[in-house]
Amino acid sequence: MESYEWHPGVIGIVASRLLDEFQKPIIIISKNDKLGVGSARSNNIDLGSLIISAKEEGILIKGGGHRFAAGLKIENSKIKLLSNYIEKKINLNFDISCDNKIISDSILFLEE
Repeated sequence: MESYEWHPGVIGIVASRLLDEFQKPIIIISKNDKLGVGSARSNNIDLGSLIISAKEEGILIKGGGHRFAAGLKIENSKIKLLSNYIEKKINLNFDISCDNKIISDSILFLEE
C-alpha cells in the first residue's frame, strides 16, 4: 500500500495493526514528490532478508530489518518493481500448490 497522504511517523503502527487484523504480510509506503519511506511487517515471512536483498539488487535506496519487521527508502518510480520482486521471491520460496502463495494484485492509492 502506498500514499502521499500518510505521515512517515505512523506507517509502522499502521502496518502492525493491519498485520494483526488480516494476518498477512504488509508493506506501507509514505510518498513525497520523488521518494517513498516504507515500513514492513510480517508474522511468517522474513521481510528483513527480502528488503536487504532488494537493496542489494539496486531496487531500494536504503533498507534493512529483521524477520518480522523492516524499513525502506525507495524512488517512487520503483515501487511496482519492488512489489514484483517481493512477490517473485516469496512465490519461489513457498510451495505454490498450497495456500501459502502470496499474490500482489494491486497497489492501493487512497487519494483516488
